Amino acid sequence: MKTFLKLITILILCLSALSCRKAAEEYPKFWTWMEDREGLDLDTLFVHMKEAGIDGLMLYIPDQESYAKAAALAKENDVTLYAWIWTLRPRADRDQLLKEHPEWFDYNVKGESLADSRPYLDSYAFLSAALPQVREYVRENIRRVCEMEGIDGICLDYCRIVDRVLPISLSYKYEKVHDGDFFPEYDYGYHPEALKMFEAEHGYNPVAQGDPGRDSLWCAFRERMITEVANIAAEVARSYGKKVTASPFVTSEHAAVMVGQRYSDWNLDLVFPMVYADFYSMEPGFVFDAVSQNMADHNPMTEIYCGLGAELGGSFESLIENMDAAFSAGAKGISLYTIAGLDTKEKRAAFKDYADKMVAGYEKSVDELANVDTEI
Repeated sequence: MKTFLKLITILILCLSALSCRKAAEEYPKFWTWMEDREGLDLDTLFVHMKEAGIDGLMLYIPDQESYAKAAALAKENDVTLYAWIWTLRPRADRDQLLKEHPEWFDYNVKGESLADSRPYLDSYAFLSAALPQVREYVRENIRRVCEMEGIDGICLDYCRIVDRVLPISLSYKYEKVHDGDFFPEYDYGYHPEALKMFEAEHGYNPVAQGDPGRDSLWCAFRERMITEVANIAAEVARSYGKKVTASPFVTSEHAAVMVGQRYSDWNLDLVFPMVYADFYSMEPGFVFDAVSQNMADHNPMTEIYCGLGAELGGSFESLIENMDAAFSAGAKGISLYTIAGLDTKEKRAAFKDYADKMVAGYEKSVDELANVDTEI
């Protein structure tokens, strides 16, 4: 019996080692998001990534020519390149869609369309996840990106509704401090077609019942609409052999309440929740708790990473503390928004030193598992 149990233990350890080694081979530990901001120079970006020891890039660029250049540089520098996609918040084609398909845009509980007026920012024009036309639009966007040479995967961003609740750091800016009630002008997901679908399923209109923001069936329905879009995108990407990640809010439960993102139901390969502790004026314990919650509540197929706001406030020392907290809680790696926060050679060198030590320690633990004493 003891021999049998030891054999089972060895088998489990070996499978764990193989799983860890597979993850180490497929996914870089350190990533950065980057977008087509003014003055972005791709050659310099890849130099800075190499200096910082970052070997994964989630990149948003609207034109295919620049993506082609980025893909060539990524291959040359052994960098994993994911296309960063604004899923339900159109960007490059926003004005065109507002003109040609205003009926695709979402509504708030007051019946106001984002095609006519927008909260927070004029660019905050989200499409309704419930519409078949919008889902086909998402499919086509993912297909177009996946057909570009050199793209290793996709990163889904803005796969959500408008912020129902703002973090403290922004609530005072927009004078919308959440006190337990949802502001109706900011509570979206109420496209007329979505309401019809819900009523056909459940037999009532949540708006007519009053206080729909607290209706558990309605909230679950909105979350499901977002989940279905995320999983459609994932299915299309995998049909091209691409990996799938996303940049949702801090934890799945938190994101579901704030923006309808119950991403523990999304079929992702890995996920980078935006745990911007310094931006939220939080201590490293906030990072540890968020990663721990995501480790406990996630799709089993998904590996948990941690997104940190390297240029959103806070010192380099606090960034290191936050990374320590994320790894202590079980995160597989880190992504920075963005590498521009490592704005000196000294910071990039220090970050690389940290990254190299973490990778070396991880590889050592994998090797130790792989070399378990198999003597019976």
